[in-house]
Amino acid sequence: MFVWKRNTGKERKPGNDMILHISNDQRYENAEKWFREIDPSLEEDIKNKCVWLMKNILRSGFEITMERSKRYTRDLYLCYKDFSEYYPEKKIMREVLDLALNPISDKEKILEIKDKITPFLLEEAKKVLN
Repeated sequence: MFVWKRNTGKERKPGNDMILHISNDQRYENAEKWFREIDPSLEEDIKNKCVWLMKNILRSGFEITMERSKRYTRDLYLCYKDFSEYYPEKKIMREVLDLALNPISDKEKILEIKDKITPFLLEEAKKVLN
């Protein structure tokens, strides 16, 4: 089993108390607003926001599996891999990983991917947190 230690030396085991990303569904609503308002000519800004959003989605996906798998990681590939073990039918998460590593500036494509996976993640999070 993997455990996580902060600088305090206190050992923490993977579980609901470590869920940080999925419990804040407001960030996904804010992302929609950011992408709609950002100037399309600011490609680097869009790519940076793409990376931020995709990392959050990957970590959210991992958080709904972390207690079952008894693992903790911040590594994006390992987040994807763990999520895929429990939800192999959600192949879109592979695309999320790809966009986290190779961002695009196509706002519509970014939002389309967000809209395909976040409702599922938020629904699963409700089950995990209750």
